[in-house]
Amino acid sequence: MIEICHSNRGNADLSGTPEELKTIAQSIQDLLDSEAASITFDAETGHDPAPYDANVPTLRIRKGTGPGKASLTDEELLIEGSPESLLRFTSYLDFPPNAQPSNHTRYEYWTGADWISPESMPLIIGIRQRREEDETRVHLEELVQLAISMGAGNA
Repeated sequence: MIEICHSNRGNADLSGTPEELKTIAQSIQDLLDSEAASITFDAETGHDPAPYDANVPTLRIRKGTGPGKASLTDEELLIEGSPESLLRFTSYLDFPPNAQPSNHTRYEYWTGADWISPESMPLIIGIRQRREEDETRVHLEELVQLAISMGAGNA
């Protein structure tokens, strides 16, 4: 499950495994192809947010107009913008499958980044430390692929 933290200094962190972030990116693309206005994702809140100040329980992606903007309430991290801006946002979620917890991108305005609003809060998007249940799922998926490659599914 993704994790979202924020600091009282006005920045936030969205972390997940490469697979979780890829799922969010695909869900955003699905949202853009639909009539729906927004999509939400639950975030893990049972961890220590340090070095940030607090956890945030929800990520909401909302179709709007204009450049993309990240903003925060106590209950959600909101990413909103035009379909083109949201599609650009998905590129910040693209990590290789073997990405390490130090890998991250920065979704924040800079001169020339016309797809991000100057009013957008700085957002670090990165790879979180894998948990034991993540490793168990990955190992099970590898075993299934091995069985398939050995012909176990061709009986």
